[in-house]
Amino acid sequence: VVSPAARRATEAAIGVQALALAATGSRGAVLGLCAATGAYAFLRWSRRIRLALGGLAVFGVAAVIASPARPLETTAAGRLHLWRIVAPQVHDAPLAGQGPGAVELRFPEWQRAAAREGVRDRRFAGLTDHVHNDYLEALVERGVPGLLSLLAPLGALAWLAWRVARPASSIVAGSVAAVVAASACALVDFPLARPVELTWWWVGVALAWRVVGEEPADASAPRH
Repeated sequence: VVSPAARRATEAAIGVQALALAATGSRGAVLGLCAATGAYAFLRWSRRIRLALGGLAVFGVAAVIASPARPLETTAAGRLHLWRIVAPQVHDAPLAGQGPGAVELRFPEWQRAAAREGVRDRRFAGLTDHVHNDYLEALVERGVPGLLSLLAPLGALAWLAWRVARPASSIVAGSVAAVVAASACALVDFPLARPVELTWWWVGVALAWRVVGEEPADASAPRH
């Protein structure tokens, strides 16, 4: 049972985070927040959660539209341009990858090669150190094993979360939501390439795995 003081502290923290997201204009963070809330709601469905989801939907749309960052169309075009340059490099070394740090070291070469193939846009010409998609970057730099190092924990966690009895404990729901938040952000940014965020991502995976393993399974979940 959550005490009134703890609930008020949680609501205040959510308010501060929402203001921070609105001020920074980080659309990737809004994506992470929406994904995390969806995961939390899946594990702890209630009337309060339904109301929170409705409020979040309104906030998310408003935050994306009113973001002080670059126009959404420009941001999306920049991500797609970057991925079109980097993605073809997967074919050169799909198993071992190009090596850690290859994106930063070899991007100028890849950019020139892409330009010769007609992939060019002056708005986004220049150097970069990350792909703004952790999964693509892992595949390019560390090959299939590198990509699996990110996807395997997510798959295992999803399987456990599906089987746990609902409503799950707040620790399980919070841990899974934290992992889902970073994993969603990783589609358009590089949180898993930053040591601090990667550390708490793995802490969330480990904590959820540990606690879920101690909770009863959902009798309605499919058995194989």
